[in-house]
Amino acid sequence: MKNILATTDFSSTANKALDYANMIAKGQKTPLKLKLLNVYHIKEELKPILSEAYIKKLSRHELFDLMINKQAQKLPPHINFEGVLRKGPVVETILQEAQESNSDCLIIGRNGHSGIKHWLLGNTTLQLIEKSKCPVLVIPEKAVVQPPKKIALAVDDRFVPSNKTLAPIYDLVDRFNTELFLLHVNQDSTHSDTHKKTAIQIAREGYQINLFRVDSDNPTKALLQLAEKHEVDLLCLIKHDYTPWQQFFHKSTSSDLAAKSKLPFMILKDQL
Repeated sequence: MKNILATTDFSSTANKALDYANMIAKGQKTPLKLKLLNVYHIKEELKPILSEAYIKKLSRHELFDLMINKQAQKLPPHINFEGVLRKGPVVETILQEAQESNSDCLIIGRNGHSGIKHWLLGNTTLQLIEKSKCPVLVIPEKAVVQPPKKIALAVDDRFVPSNKTLAPIYDLVDRFNTELFLLHVNQDSTHSDTHKKTAIQIAREGYQINLFRVDSDNPTKALLQLAEKHEVDLLCLIKHDYTPWQQFFHKSTSSDLAAKSKLPFMILKDQL
């Protein structure tokens, strides 16, 4: 990962997400760009009476400048750290910035000021998970910020992920010398060997992998139990693009898990 985009709404959870982004950036010894984005939205009825000059004087900008200066002092020289303030609808602006910056990963906190503290997470987080074209790393409010010693990839029996899809995981494993786990939850009576094919594929790339599987009708609960049992630090899922008809049959495990996980979790975009 050469370009990381982190977002902030100045909440304690957003600060934790930034700490996690810093930790990942410091783990890489080669040049890396880390950008911190804050998006502010002006209601339509206020636009005629609020000039850009006035907006720049708001405390938000002063707070952001202080945050940028403080963070820059913590980072080694090989990390190019930049702060960006953008005006516009929050989700659309974040996605646009991620695309324009050619971001390899989008890091966000869960339960920030714009979030809600029940299972829906907050509309912003869910929309970013659903719409982002790059991997999304979500840091829950009570997550521990530390280099991951164990990373788990949850797989199902419908797809064998490509190496391009798994590249962010390989990157983190190399960066932190991390153990890699493959967690498979079987939801029906037929036992496919797709998870074994995935394990073989990863092993061919030179990575040792621990494979664990369980039968369960509740994949989210089963994955979280497996992650807890094996003391996983980071849980990864692959999000597939379904047609509306396919979505009718396949509940979004990624959204369900995102609402319930206390672990940092990464949603990978399926790529051929």
